[in-house]
Amino acid sequence: MKRLAALAALLALGATACGGTTKESVQSAAPSAPAASSAAKADPNAPIKTGLKIAFLPKQINNPYETIVDNAGIDAAKEYQGEAKEVGPSDASASSQISYINTLTQQGHDAILIAANDANAVCGPLQAARA
Repeated sequence: MKRLAALAALLALGATACGGTTKESVQSAAPSAPAASSAAKADPNAPIKTGLKIAFLPKQINNPYETIVDNAGIDAAKEYQGEAKEVGPSDASASSQISYINTLTQQGHDAILIAANDANAVCGPLQAARA
C-alpha cells in the first residue's frame, strides 16, 4: 500500500508540472463572476487500474536519488501487473527529455513520470502525449 501511495504521489507531481499560472496572469485576470467548481471528486472506492505501461524520465539517468525513486515506482507498478521502466538522457537538458517524451508517446505508455529539467519546455510535448 505504501508503494501505491508513492506511485500516486509521483503521478500527482508529474501532473502538476504543467499546470498553474504566473503572477502576471493572476493579476491581469479580472473575474466577471464567481467561478463554479468543476473539479471532479475522487472516489476512494474506485478500482485500482492494473496493467499500466509506465515510464520514469529523470532529469539525468544514473542520478542515485532518481534511481532509488524510480526503482520504487517500478516495483509498485509490478505489484499491479504493470510494466515500468526508467529511461532518460545522460545530459540534464530539456531538449533531451523532449526526445524521450516523444518516443515514449509513440510506444503507447499510459503514464510518463518526469522530473523536468525545464517545465515550460516539456509542457507542449506532455500535453500532446495526453491527447
